[in-house]
Amino acid sequence: MNTARGLTKSYGERILGCNPRNLDAEKAQALSPELQAALSPLLQALEGLTEQIAGYKRQIGEIGKQRYRQTALLKQVKGVGTRVDVRPGRRWRLDPRAYNRAMCGRYRLSRRAEIFASYFYAEYEGMDWDARYNIAPTQSVPVIRQDAKDLVRRASLMRWGLVPSWAKDAASGAGMINARSETAAEKPAFKELLQRRRCLIPADGFYEWSKTGKSKQPFCFEMIEREPFAFAGLWDSWQTPEGTALETCTILTTTPNRLLTDVHDRMPVIGN
Repeated sequence: MNTARGLTKSYGERILGCNPRNLDAEKAQALSPELQAALSPLLQALEGLTEQIAGYKRQIGEIGKQRYRQTALLKQVKGVGTRVDVRPGRRWRLDPRAYNRAMCGRYRLSRRAEIFASYFYAEYEGMDWDARYNIAPTQSVPVIRQDAKDLVRRASLMRWGLVPSWAKDAASGAGMINARSETAAEKPAFKELLQRRRCLIPADGFYEWSKTGKSKQPFCFEMIEREPFAFAGLWDSWQTPEGTALETCTILTTTPNRLLTDVHDRMPVIGN
């Protein structure tokens, strides 16, 4: 077999004057008229195939970008405990407790404190934070505020779910994880906070579920380069019966962009 391949290659090189794999239009001009006539259709067909393959590559690249924006590896989901690849069109049974029609109801911050704090030029001294992939309402989350006195950004932990300073108890926090940006200035719980208690809530991905009948399809949304970003938020401080301060926050939401419009009718206000 090796000898046969060697003879074939030598015969082709002897006739064409070059390796057939390296033959192009310029080299074909130096061939005999008979060979030129025979090879011309083949070279034209090869050129057409090359252009067609390049077109396929461009299409695959665009599909890959779209899939990258709409897919992610969802880890440590409550009630599942395993690594699950969340992809459009793939059914996946999720713990019903993780489903929340509020937007945004779950998100991810997989960076360590020193990484996201440096990204937002914030101090984080004394804040203990490990990577989290399924942050839920009422849990403690990193929040970045700017000190009005020395104009320094500082990161600290707050409970997700706003409890207004005038609230009778902390139970309202579970239902105030989001605030509609269009009407926040009209709501008693938010209007004063818009003026004096705004904040950034760091993240690197957030989840939403598209509901079709009885099935729910999870999606993860993130930046194309997987860079950190921040939700626009509001915060407040509530005094507990014991006399300690409970700091809480909420995420501002708005109408969805083209990426989310077929999944949910709201999305968080995002800055990066």
